Formats: sequence, structure tokens, C-alpha cells
Amino acid sequence: MLYVMFATDIPDGVQLRENLREQHVAFLKGAGDSVRAAGRTLDEDGGDPNGSFMIYQAGSVAEVETFLQGDPFVVNGLYQDVVIRPWLWVLGDGKPVED
Repeated sequence: MLYVMFATDIPDGVQLRENLREQHVAFLKGAGDSVRAAGRTLDEDGGDPNGSFMIYQAGSVAEVETFLQGDPFVVNGLYQDVVIRPWLWVLGDGKPVED
């Protein structure tokens, strides 16, 4: 099943995010095909990052939560809030083929 993760950064977290970015990206790449898409969200002006978005393939919300516990952004306290929900891919490139 696919899950979507929305995370909101702590206030003034831009520098911490930049300091950890390389480690974070390496961590996500290490998950292989389980990370279907990922990226940062931006403030209303489209400038500074203020959070993260990820589509993750897993067996349960608990599996996604366990995965995130190793993310340098989580380990170092960048996120003030994380929401994980099951997600159904309806349209768009990369949509999984249904059986």
C-alpha cells in the first residue's frame, strides 16, 4: 500500500535542514523503490523550505513510522509535526499498475 507523509519543519529550521540535507537524501535513496516520491514543501512565497512530502510504499503506517525514525531530519528534530495517511494514486506518471 502507498502512504503519504506530510511533515512541517520547526520555526527557523532552514539552516538545520540545509545542514542535514545530504544525509537525508542519502537515507531516502537507501530505501530503494519504497520511496516513490519525495521533496520539500515551500513557504507561501515559494522561497524557503518549510516541510517535506513523501510517498512511501509499505505494509502499514507503523512501517512508515519505523522507517522515519532513521531519517536524519527526524533524529535531529527538524520536524515539529508529521502526518502519515494511506494514499490511493489515481492519476499521474508513475502510478502503480493495478492487478
